[in-house]
Amino acid sequence: MKKIIITLVLSLSCMLNLQAQSNTGTLGGEATGSGGTASFTAGEVFYTYKSGASGSVTEGVQQSYRVLPTGVISGGSVAVCAGSSVQLSIALTGEGPWFGTLSDGTGFSGSDNPLLVTVTPSETTTYTIATLSSETATAIASGLSGSAVVEVKQLAIWYADTDMDTFGDMAVTQSSCIQPAGYVSNSLDCNDNSYSLTNSCNSIVNLKLFIEGYYIGAGTMTAVVLNQAGGNATDVEMVTVELFDAALAPITSTTAMLHTDGTCQAVFTNSPMGAYYVAVRGSNSIRTWTAFKQTVGNTPLTYDFSTGAAQAAGGNMKDLGSGVYGFYSGDLDLPVGDGFIDLPDYSIWEADYTLGNIGAYPTDLDGDAFVDLPDYSIWEANYNAGITEIQP
Repeated sequence: MKKIIITLVLSLSCMLNLQAQSNTGTLGGEATGSGGTASFTAGEVFYTYKSGASGSVTEGVQQSYRVLPTGVISGGSVAVCAGSSVQLSIALTGEGPWFGTLSDGTGFSGSDNPLLVTVTPSETTTYTIATLSSETATAIASGLSGSAVVEVKQLAIWYADTDMDTFGDMAVTQSSCIQPAGYVSNSLDCNDNSYSLTNSCNSIVNLKLFIEGYYIGAGTMTAVVLNQAGGNATDVEMVTVELFDAALAPITSTTAMLHTDGTCQAVFTNSPMGAYYVAVRGSNSIRTWTAFKQTVGNTPLTYDFSTGAAQAAGGNMKDLGSGVYGFYSGDLDLPVGDGFIDLPDYSIWEADYTLGNIGAYPTDLDGDAFVDLPDYSIWEANYNAGITEIQP
């Protein structure tokens, strides 16, 4: 009976397949039992299969488990000044420390996650991760993603736009390679305290002046336009108002109507702003300059030549009596005076006088519409005095 039982057990054993573990574990841990505690790790298993007449067996050998690192670079799009540095962030997986290079060749390494990489581009650059590895594994291409764009800006001048109309104030500036808040790249605002999408404001110069030949006393000039052409009784003539910089280079000019009370408003629609000499000339008067530069801009300028000779450069005005000063008459060279009261001016007067001209002629120095001997007398006195234009 005993022999029968032993034979049965051996037969059953030969009928069974002997197999080792065939699944791959993915975790590690600790096993505890009555005999104590043992740590274990899970990883890849390499299998071999053996078979014989009695059956087959699968043998497994656990291999090291390697975690491939991955990296994602970020930073969006940032702008920096030329020569400045910026830090880019790389989010990593796997076991550090990590090592790698960016697309421009910049190397990086470290154990921090995310890892910050400092770059100093000389031109606008898009950065990606070129290579990445840890101490045990190297990332594959599909594990590297993301990008960061660093835009390199050059130094520029920016102008304050206080009224937010997109036009800047040339008097208030900042130097920066990145546009400061509240500043724009142009300096075209003629009034940064007044919002205007068309920027249509003007620079205004209010003047008071008298011309010798037209002056009739008591702070009044004759109504030349009325006398010569039947126009407005308060108008004398159109004068040219010019602005010059410190080097006496012309900046701009305009024309304005001179009135019998000596007032004249010059409107510069191109909105010049700055410190300028103001020069005024009429149809037959010497061009006369302000003694000093005057501020022209958002606030209207008011300047009175008539209060004293010192108001003109070189004191170049005639005392008209009762504390009133005026521009010398007699410079007739056309289309504008040449700055000298001389014999060529006499020849111009003489030709019109000989023809008996009546009306709107520059040779009508006293503005009564007649080219006659009283006009000659005005010219003669100033010619004999050697009157010329005097600049600052």
